[in-house]
Amino acid sequence: MKRAIALLLVLALCMLAGCERANTDPTTPKEGIQASAAGQGKDTADGGEITICINKDFERPAKDVLEYLKASGCEASFELLVLPSGKEERESKISRLRTEIMGGGGPDVFVLPGPNPNYVESREELFQNVGKTMQSGALLPLDDLLAESEIAHVEACDETIMRAGQANDEQLILPLQVTYSAAVLEGTPALSSWEDIFSGSNKVRAAFGRLMGTSFFNTLGQLVDDTGENLAIEKEDLVALVTQATELHAFAFEGEGGAPVGLMGENFLQQASAAGEGMEIVPLYNNQGGVTANITLYAAINRNCADPSGAFRFVEVLLSDTLQGGRGFTVEGTGRSYCSTFYYGTDTVALPVKTSLLADYYVSKGMAAEQAKALAGVEITTARVYADLDADLLSLFVKCQGASEEEIAQAVDETYTTMQMKLAE
Repeated sequence: MKRAIALLLVLALCMLAGCERANTDPTTPKEGIQASAAGQGKDTADGGEITICINKDFERPAKDVLEYLKASGCEASFELLVLPSGKEERESKISRLRTEIMGGGGPDVFVLPGPNPNYVESREELFQNVGKTMQSGALLPLDDLLAESEIAHVEACDETIMRAGQANDEQLILPLQVTYSAAVLEGTPALSSWEDIFSGSNKVRAAFGRLMGTSFFNTLGQLVDDTGENLAIEKEDLVALVTQATELHAFAFEGEGGAPVGLMGENFLQQASAAGEGMEIVPLYNNQGGVTANITLYAAINRNCADPSGAFRFVEVLLSDTLQGGRGFTVEGTGRSYCSTFYYGTDTVALPVKTSLLADYYVSKGMAAEQAKALAGVEITTARVYADLDADLLSLFVKCQGASEEEIAQAVDETYTTMQMKLAE
């Protein structure tokens, strides 16, 4: 009885507020549909199409991949489900999809970003907190499919980044693009921690201070504990971190500054190159002495998918060395190349997740080989998909600008409580 009541309450909340999470098992198959050996839900094995859920900016790249799969002899049939861009239409569609997923259906494949906290107008994503989604059981474990793949080469990916897509020792999402916060500084300052930045030279403090307005959430290392139910930072430590970050930010607009700062990717690399000789890219170090990376795009398969192998044909191409390395495919007998102008979407383009490709990627953007090799060696110690918690942290930082110690403590207390409540849902 309690389970039935909980389900009714969750469905009502999803329709009214567009919430993502539920206290019920979202993998329960629809009535009359039998579970297959690998997945459950709608029957795509009888000739139905495998549905791929994407945002508008990934539509053209997705079509390029589908064209390649068709040319290479893939027998699976696919259709694209493009989420609307308009706010009201988008939220309505997402609400319906969440209900479908909880009912044992929904799209088969997801290639999506998390909610980027830096969008001028916040955009709701299908999964507002991918970490919670992984814990819910809604996604299909990909380990066996990855082990059989001849093109995914998951072993070449950054281990820390890939762990961000795991829950209960299973790979549930595949990170596809990643970024981290960085500044361009003259020379190579001896920085290896947040404390080094906070107590650094005026130029260091000014550069990273300007980063706080868009990257405060990256000053935190592990944000959520391994259970996925509690914050990994103590409230008092968050107060201290916010206080230091607001001080740096205020200093940045009073003292020296002007060098490029931002998120690693093609645009930032162009700005760094234009900064002149002797300038180095230095990552933002977090409060745990490491570097926090943001997964900007990921792929996953619905546990309800009736044809996981067919769905994975699309997913594995996205993780291939060919696309991660910015190259195209050739198909014998067609006389043409495929995906030669492929990109991972205009909103999510960042860095490849395969460490072996990073140095070559940097060189392809005009960086000297020695500098590219050094930059490729930056160690990522924490990685996570953008989530609603990042937006909470950024809002907290904005709220604390010019605030007193008492006001900062109160703001942190309120935000901390809100974030804990989200994790407990």
